[in-house]
Amino acid sequence: MKNLQSIKATAQKGFTLIELMIVVAIIGILAAVAVPAYQDYIGGAHGGAAMKGAIGWAQKGQVCVVTGVGCAGLVTDAAAAAEVTAIAAADFTGVIGVGGDIIYSEGACRVTATVADTSGEISYVAVSMSGGATTPQCVDGAGL
Repeated sequence: MKNLQSIKATAQKGFTLIELMIVVAIIGILAAVAVPAYQDYIGGAHGGAAMKGAIGWAQKGQVCVVTGVGCAGLVTDAAAAAEVTAIAAADFTGVIGVGGDIIYSEGACRVTATVADTSGEISYVAVSMSGGATTPQCVDGAGL
């Protein structure tokens, strides 16, 4: 009887190897699903941020093309902004009906806003600039 009691007292506690392997497998499956979804989310966020920045600049450009107002300020402000590629000298000259391109870069994505001559209609194109987002992620994030 004493021998049986000593066996029960010295029984080991903890997880078996198979239980630990099952937990590791479950964590691996969750990681395999979560990491690509997270990367798509981050890439789309870069596209959305680039589009948000480009819209403001494009609307200023549209006002310039349609009314001729604010063109000098648009060109000066764009030259000073780190996110905006310098506007070409022939674009947004202050003459009504002269449009151009505004390129807004945000980390991993770049959105080009083209303001059409005379009509002031705006079109957008999004592309990937570097690691962190692919072109399809930038396009989806920008809503194009």
